[in-house]
Amino acid sequence: MRFLAFTALALLAALAPLAAQQPVGDAGALSPEAANASQKPYPLRAIEITGNDNFPTEDIVRLTGLNVGDMVVPADFQRGLERLSSAGVFDSIEFRYTPLDDGYRLTYRVQEFGELYRFRAEGFDAPAEEIFELLKQNVPLFGEKVPPTGTMVDRIGSTLQQFWKAKGNDSGVLGRLVAVGDDEFEMLFQPETAIETIAFVQFENSGVISPLDLQRIFNQAAMGVPYSEERLKELLHFNVRPLYEDKGRMEVAFCPCQTESDPDTNGLLVTVHVEQGEEYNFGAFHYPEGSLLQPAQIDSLLKVKQGEIANMAKVREGMVAIEDTLKRNGYMRAQASYDQTLDTGQKTVDVEVLIEPGNLYTMGNLTITGLDIVTEPSVRKRWGVQPGEPFDGGYPAFFLDRVREMFDNLTKTDSKIQVNEQNQTVNVELIFVGTAAEEKKPEF
Repeated sequence: MRFLAFTALALLAALAPLAAQQPVGDAGALSPEAANASQKPYPLRAIEITGNDNFPTEDIVRLTGLNVGDMVVPADFQRGLERLSSAGVFDSIEFRYTPLDDGYRLTYRVQEFGELYRFRAEGFDAPAEEIFELLKQNVPLFGEKVPPTGTMVDRIGSTLQQFWKAKGNDSGVLGRLVAVGDDEFEMLFQPETAIETIAFVQFENSGVISPLDLQRIFNQAAMGVPYSEERLKELLHFNVRPLYEDKGRMEVAFCPCQTESDPDTNGLLVTVHVEQGEEYNFGAFHYPEGSLLQPAQIDSLLKVKQGEIANMAKVREGMVAIEDTLKRNGYMRAQASYDQTLDTGQKTVDVEVLIEPGNLYTMGNLTITGLDIVTEPSVRKRWGVQPGEPFDGGYPAFFLDRVREMFDNLTKTDSKIQVNEQNQTVNVELIFVGTAAEEKKPEF
């Protein structure tokens, strides 16, 4: 973990007005006068936290042990940093302090670990709310998401182990990362004696989908996963429900489920009963007002119509098509999603399309590497997006596919983009590797 303490404006002599003080450098480089003055306490007037996405600001401030109004010296800020680092959820922490009125403004800038996962505890013979509150009281910054390893995980495990032992149990507590859907994971904590894994799942009354197809698809996700009926239903929701919704079966339901021990694996054989429900058709489609795309454009991208069987796969494909269209027009962060409303009487599903285009990004600078001074201008001339024009995220790959035909003996081409979020511009680097001396096709 990286720790930096920036003191761009150190507080100087006690008798000098703080607002008039000047920068004296980073921590460790203060003048003798500033170093002596910095040991005199001043009131802490503000505490700011930046960079936190998953951990509430008030919880982070509380963990520092500092309060607005305290009389503090810079050494107190370092101790606050050390308390934050002890939580085990930050990849780096920096702090800066500057004058504010007659005291300090303190800012901690944190960078959270890149991967955080939803927390779950099972098998402790206690309500989930009780477990959550126990951990909230004993694990600094504990919340709905936790890292997969490190100090916080160790503290969670230790706290749960003590809780489990106090209930008269001797078995250990295990925490591990488990899959709950496509590219979705969570951190699951269980007593080792409570862990039974899924050995195989079979389906009965599967209706419009072959039970063998369901077994083939679902067991890839479920085999080896610690079993609970709640977990099983989650896996079914992510991995099987979409298969039925693609056939208009919007009210499909799973379970009751039966389990029996598998003597060959010490796991569980699970039987899932399916009630597929009635078939639904598409009802009304609602589009956002003032969208960058006209209703006719959205219609053509969705490729579905009112009255058709409600194939939700087509709707999901339509969301991808909408995002791609916007991205080709410079809206690189565009997101498209939908809400669905069921009319259980008419057996129809209304679809509301939601579009967040984000900012418009424009072309910045073009850099070409790997070509000589004769060939480089020829390639640059053929580049079709000028500075200031909307940036098409797919254009660099398309361009390289076309321009590659101009040369012999190229071993590799590649492109890199650098996004400037401050002014919403995109710089592009085109990379050519190999001998590309002979230009075969001047036209483009």
